[in-house]
Amino acid sequence: MPQVDILVVGAGHMGRSHARAYHTLGGFNIKGVMTRTDSGAAIAAKLGVPHYIDFAEAMSVAQPQAVSINTYTDSHFDYVTASLRADCHVFIEKPLAETVAQCDDIDLTEHMSDARSSLAIVLAADESIRTKQVVTL
Repeated sequence: MPQVDILVVGAGHMGRSHARAYHTLGGFNIKGVMTRTDSGAAIAAKLGVPHYIDFAEAMSVAQPQAVSINTYTDSHFDYVTASLRADCHVFIEKPLAETVAQCDDIDLTEHMSDARSSLAIVLAADESIRTKQVVTL
C-alpha cells in the first residue's frame, strides 16, 4: 500500500489523537509534528519524528503530501491556504476558518490547486459535545 507523507500541525488533544491514528493505522508516513511552541516535542519524540515550531520550515523540510491541521481557529486560514498552494492535501478540524470570506478564499485556492481539503466533523454527532455546545450558546 502506498504511504502518504503527512505533517501533523497542532499537538493538543485532537492533534495528538490524529498523530497516534496515523501512526497506528498504517498507510501514513508522519514527516513531523509542528506546533508554535515546544508543546509538540513530546509527541514528536514518542513517534520518532521531527518537531518544528515554524510552519514554513516544516513544509519546506518535511515536504509532505498532506497536512493534518489541528490548531486554534485563528490559524486555520493561513495553514490551509499555504498547504493548498503547496499542492498538499488538507485534513482540518472544524471550523474551516473564522469567516465566510475566508472559507470562500479557501475554496478558490483549492480550485487552483491539485490538492483537496476535507473538514473533520467527527465529534458533531457526539451527544456530550452537542450538549456542551448548546449549553454554552
